[in-house]
Amino acid sequence: MAHAVTEVIGIISSDTKWTKAKSPYNITGPVLVKKGVTLTIEAGAIVNINEYYIQVNGTLRVIGRSDDLVRISGNELRFTKDSPSWDEQTGSGSIIENAFLDLKLLKVDTRGLLISHNYTLERSPEPKISNNYIIGKISAGHAIVTNNLIRGSISDAYNKVINNTISKGCSGSADFINNTVGAGIGGGGTILNNTIGGKVDVMKARIAGNIIKGGITIFSGIVESNLILAGGTYGIEIDGGICVIQNNTIMNCTIGFYSEKGTGEIHYNNIIGCMQELVKLKYPSQTSDINATYNWWGTTDEQEISKRIHDSKYDFNLGTVIFKPFLTAPNPQAPEPRTRIEFLQSYEPLFPGETPEPPYIEEEDLTTTTPTPHSPAPTSQQETSTPNPEIQQKDQTTAIIGSIIVIVVLVTGLSLLIYLIKK
Repeated sequence: MAHAVTEVIGIISSDTKWTKAKSPYNITGPVLVKKGVTLTIEAGAIVNINEYYIQVNGTLRVIGRSDDLVRISGNELRFTKDSPSWDEQTGSGSIIENAFLDLKLLKVDTRGLLISHNYTLERSPEPKISNNYIIGKISAGHAIVTNNLIRGSISDAYNKVINNTISKGCSGSADFINNTVGAGIGGGGTILNNTIGGKVDVMKARIAGNIIKGGITIFSGIVESNLILAGGTYGIEIDGGICVIQNNTIMNCTIGFYSEKGTGEIHYNNIIGCMQELVKLKYPSQTSDINATYNWWGTTDEQEISKRIHDSKYDFNLGTVIFKPFLTAPNPQAPEPRTRIEFLQSYEPLFPGETPEPPYIEEEDLTTTTPTPHSPAPTSQQETSTPNPEIQQKDQTTAIIGSIIVIVVLVTGLSLLIYLIKK
């Protein structure tokens, strides 16, 4: 039996219920839930926001059931700072429970919204976004985002993002812990025990215990105990400030460590399969020395290590990389190299009724990569070229003709000499 469509636009100025029986609710223009007003969306209701938005200055109560979800799709659902906080004791405040959210943007400016798929609710001055299937971008400050399948990204500051699967990237000064992220992470804070399918670009951060595809760029902070599959780029780039880099394993990089400016303490790292420089200092900004002692550079040949470190011996304006003493074997305290690593490529969270898609791409390590030859000191470069077959053929023809001419000249000269002798 088909349901009639209920069209909604404008300001909701009195307490209102949206029900399954009157679904779908089709938003035909911006909708405002006025301050002091409660909009309740009951189990099984369907809300199509379309290209518009619902702004909640009052209270929004989305009360679905595990066997009868509320479905909200479209452009944007935004909660302003006027929306009252959730209070477990009184059961008042904004809440989204047992909902299927397919939104371009879920924006949370209040510090008391609870968005949960749990039956056990917790009181907190911070928004909680947990155990949901979410499509779109989450923009929330001071939020706790846990155990979600998110086909989209997370942004804004001071969030705690824990145990999620996120198809795109994350940004903002936040704590990212035990997540699987399809793209990169930017901002700052603590990045701990994640699997990250893109570059990490942060400042004043602690990055520890992660598996990272794409390398790290950091301005001041600590980088330790990570397995970094650089994917043909820098392993770790120091962008400035003071950095402590220790007990990491870096694989398949063009340059192991690249320092643009700042100072670094680089110790007890394993560099495996580095194709070009082990360490490179950038001209003219990196004038400070870098302490890079006690690292495993993939060889015990001191001369080989030295010639693959681009520092003051190549340009007197650069600082010096202090690499001795160095490890004579890999550091067992750093993460073990892997022959195959799984990263999130294009994750499609499994919503009710959806067909699963393969979520992972398998990335092989290249531990046997041959380094690009690197001269031990600045010298004039030798040019090399690939032979052109047409030029080669012309050269061969010219050589043959030249040989014939030489033979003719020799024969003629010899005949003339014999003639003169007889005469």
